[in-house]
Amino acid sequence: MIGFLKRDRCKLCQTYRGNRYCLRKDKNICWHCCNQMRIDNRCPKGCEYRLQKNGEDALAIGRCKVDSVCENYDLNRELVDQWLLVPSQDFDQQIPLKIAETVEGREKLAHYIDRIPNNILLPLNYLRERLHLPTQEEKLPIIDYESKSNEFLELLILQKWEDTIPYLYQADSYQTEENTKIYIESLVSQPLIRKIKHYSMISSAYAKDGQEGLVFFDINHKDDLTLHWKKKDGKWLLWAKIGGNPQLIYGEKKALEHIEHLLGQQKYSQTYETLDKYSRIFQDSGDLEYHWGLYYSIQADKKKAIAHYNRAILLDQDFHQARFNMAFILHADNQLDSAQFHYEYLLKLNPKDIKVMNNLAIVALMKQNNAQAKSLWEQCLALDPDNENVAKNLEHFIKTNTDPNSLD
Repeated sequence: MIGFLKRDRCKLCQTYRGNRYCLRKDKNICWHCCNQMRIDNRCPKGCEYRLQKNGEDALAIGRCKVDSVCENYDLNRELVDQWLLVPSQDFDQQIPLKIAETVEGREKLAHYIDRIPNNILLPLNYLRERLHLPTQEEKLPIIDYESKSNEFLELLILQKWEDTIPYLYQADSYQTEENTKIYIESLVSQPLIRKIKHYSMISSAYAKDGQEGLVFFDINHKDDLTLHWKKKDGKWLLWAKIGGNPQLIYGEKKALEHIEHLLGQQKYSQTYETLDKYSRIFQDSGDLEYHWGLYYSIQADKKKAIAHYNRAILLDQDFHQARFNMAFILHADNQLDSAQFHYEYLLKLNPKDIKVMNNLAIVALMKQNNAQAKSLWEQCLALDPDNENVAKNLEHFIKTNTDPNSLD
């Protein structure tokens, strides 16, 4: 069964999520408190998050286990703060923060810092600010899926819904005004997204090939949210939002199997409740949108079925069954131009799809494009001479050429 991590607060600060066990305190603590403690190099050797001791007074990046780039960057700020207050061999045992009290001292410190190799995790501008030195343009800006996550969540807090579209993997799907509206309606339908006011990062992880990343957040001090990123043309783009912890990424398949079972058993009340539950978790699942479409098709609610099939297609342009089902409903509802568009799209994906070709022929006939209809049926029979439905339709067309609604 799919479950959630416990939302226990850190036993030290009572603010952030306590996501790791501290051997020193015998308590679950957050990574913020862990960073503040481990810089003294006194954590037990058995702790996997123990900081490896650097040189006596070296200004260096911390070497230890971390759960995110954000945590690592914060740790190095703590180490900078520590270095500023410790007598340094590089400055004849003087304290760097004390040296910064004079113009001559600041010049000496600036020269020292300028010789430090650039590293994305070493907060040199933070160090300069602490020493009252001019900051410099970052030569190695942090542009990764963690920083993208923060930017995305800030836009959600400001409710700048449309501004989040460029962050999406499927951003090209939302270029029209109509599709933008569909995206925003879907986005704000999620209470977790609509009501977000505060967030803090818990952890992140990336695939070995470096093409996917997960960032796990505590939302409003009570809810879980995971952002799933993928690289496209060298850029990190948001693939999906998961209303839960990162482990749930593996739970969608079982959720879909459960829904299909309920539909097969005609347990429609339970189907609705289950779809609603999992839609709050797998917020960008084209498969769930497709199953919503099936549910509303069974309930004979054409408008809602079409809306959900359309969302499934926006999430996956080549989702064959969702597009076919929507085309069929549009066709049955006499929305022939729209039905034709989707059938033709599917036929481009698979020019030998007889089922699509047959339905497109019927639409063509209903639009009085008789020559196109006849040509499509003949192509079908060339591919499958024994197809009885197509043969029947072509024979009826040749005999009557009048009533397309009687065709299969």
